[in-house]
Amino acid sequence: MKVTEFFIGFGPKIWSFRRGETEYGLKGIPAGAYVRVIGMNNLDPVPPEDEHRAYRNAKFGQRLLLASAGSLMHFLIAIVLLYAVLVGNGINTDESDWTVNDIRSGGPAEIMGIEAGDRIIALNGVPITDWWDLLQILQDYPMRR
Repeated sequence: MKVTEFFIGFGPKIWSFRRGETEYGLKGIPAGAYVRVIGMNNLDPVPPEDEHRAYRNAKFGQRLLLASAGSLMHFLIAIVLLYAVLVGNGINTDESDWTVNDIRSGGPAEIMGIEAGDRIIALNGVPITDWWDLLQILQDYPMRR
């Protein structure tokens, strides 16, 4: 299929360049994009030498891929943006409630008397605000029975 225009955005043209038979560019409102392919509409005039490259003469699979490419790209961009937001900001969790699931036999937690199901709010009078506080206190606790 012959692509004559490929633009990101809509509205007035801000910037463009031509490479081969396709004009690439950026429009004033950078939301969405579009691709102009010759013969997308059955009433579009197509030069006889380009008739074999018209959208209307492409195989069904090629037309389906072109028609769904925009939606697929929106889906991909949404996944990438969601990933970036979650990696950048994280998922807000309440780290003030630490409940013990399991205890390793002979480990510092067992020696301190911690049991499965205990809720940890402080150790030796030191408040636990996050995982690293808990880990540091457990590692520094002397291994005595």
